Amino acid sequence: MRASLAGFLAFVFCLGWLSAHPPKGGTSIDNAMDTQLPLKTFRGMKAEAKGCIECHAKKNPGIVADWKMSQHAHAGVSCIDCHGVTKDSPMLTMDGHEGSKVPISVLVSTNTCAKCHEKEVTEFRHSGHVRGAVQMWAKANMRDLMMMVEGRNHPDLKHAPAATGCQQCHGSIIQLNKNHRPTPETWPTYGIGTAFPDGSVGNCASCHSAHKFSLEEARKPAACASCHLGPDHPDIEIYNNSMHGHIFNAEGQNGTLMRLPVRGKSLTLEPPLVPHAT
Repeated sequence: MRASLAGFLAFVFCLGWLSAHPPKGGTSIDNAMDTQLPLKTFRGMKAEAKGCIECHAKKNPGIVADWKMSQHAHAGVSCIDCHGVTKDSPMLTMDGHEGSKVPISVLVSTNTCAKCHEKEVTEFRHSGHVRGAVQMWAKANMRDLMMMVEGRNHPDLKHAPAATGCQQCHGSIIQLNKNHRPTPETWPTYGIGTAFPDGSVGNCASCHSAHKFSLEEARKPAACASCHLGPDHPDIEIYNNSMHGHIFNAEGQNGTLMRLPVRGKSLTLEPPLVPHAT
């Protein structure tokens, strides 16, 4: 009994000591980003990058919370690594922001992702997905069809394709206004074939949503279901009613599959995984 009591008191003492002497490093910058997870996310980050994170932790805590759970955070990839651009970039949306002198863009194109994920972006650019927006908007009959079916040929409903229709999945051709801000008719968008002002096409965030950019999320059938559904392309309905879908929905939610390599494996619970070139 005394041994148990002594052990309990020692445990309480350790907790008290750790509270008074938090480990150095971790995710806290002047306590602006305290988290229960002892992540070391600032390895190699410059003061400018830390400043962005510190500020957005206060103004956009949800974004930073997602980012802190991402592999990007673990690798020390900061806001500037993805949103920083040059002053002459066609993607420039703000020449400095909130005291920072770094030119930035609220837009992140596949050109940015390719700086680290070159192989994946190359595969993606050879896919049918990447043509989603340009192919649709290039065809007059498709534009007319969207306006007639979704917009009812009515001027007050001319933005219906963007709000509730084809553009949600296919993507938009992003335009910037005179103040270098993306127009509300073309952005924000999660469309997979979105065309960006820097000339690149495709939107990685369609499957790896910001700001976790989760591989696990992109591998699950639900990621495909946000677009591949409904009477004109009932892919997720067919999958869910197939034996593959039945097995995955019944047994594949424990996350084990997501920790296994995909290529060269034959897994019972394998969902409809697709390479970036699909």
